[in-house]
Amino acid sequence: MTVATLRNWYTGLAIVGLAITTVACGSDEQSSSTTAAAEASSDGTEAEAGYELVADSEVTAGLQATVADATALAGRIGSGATVDDYEVVFEGWEGYEGTVKQNEVDIYLAIEDALAALKGAVEDEDAEAGTAAVADLQDAADQYLELHP
Repeated sequence: MTVATLRNWYTGLAIVGLAITTVACGSDEQSSSTTAAAEASSDGTEAEAGYELVADSEVTAGLQATVADATALAGRIGSGATVDDYEVVFEGWEGYEGTVKQNEVDIYLAIEDALAALKGAVEDEDAEAGTAAVADLQDAADQYLELHP
């Protein structure tokens, strides 16, 4: 190997090392901001990662509205239901999901899965899948409300 080749090899190695260091430092900063957001929740108004916490009565009303809106949307699959219509349903969920996530992670995940399945059903114009998604959503909502009346 020539001196020039070795110099190019060492320069490349230094660049890779710098890139790895930059990525590692960047992820530390991201972790710090996430930790700061979680620590900011000590007043009880904000859950981890920026989710807002709301009163149980708001969760109850929200779940009932989300299930009703999802049911209506599923009834229109194949005859005019759009992803924009789905987004309206999902935005309602976003208003109280932090409380559900904080209180019952498994149920939170079940609701997220049911809503994702509903979106897929709307996109695929699959009314049967929409009905199944709403049934899963209703089941998860019932489970949550049983634990947090």
